[in-house]
Amino acid sequence: MRFFFPIIVICLCCLTFSCKPKGPAISPKVMVAVLKDINIAESYSAIVKDSLHNPGMKNTDSLAQFYREIFAHYHITEEEFNASMDWYKSNPESLDSLYTKIIPEIGIMETKTLRPKN
Repeated sequence: MRFFFPIIVICLCCLTFSCKPKGPAISPKVMVAVLKDINIAESYSAIVKDSLHNPGMKNTDSLAQFYREIFAHYHITEEEFNASMDWYKSNPESLDSLYTKIIPEIGIMETKTLRPKN
């Protein structure tokens, strides 16, 4: 029994220190840009008319292409994005801080787009 106790303690210490929570795979600054672009792509996809889709429905073919282009632009993979979103979902205060930055930017873009031209 004396022999097993130190081994058990060492194993527990290793497990305790190796299970530290990791941060997101994508930095907050890049994630803000990615989420903003995804938001724009989803909005655009909803208004693009395609003979295979009902009006008002998202054009999933173009949306999938938009996602690929966004990920390529930021040099990230879909897996990295999904892992980061999972991390942010489990840390809602961090996710909220991302959207606190995104919403005003989208609002400014919307205002510029909808403003009547003289």
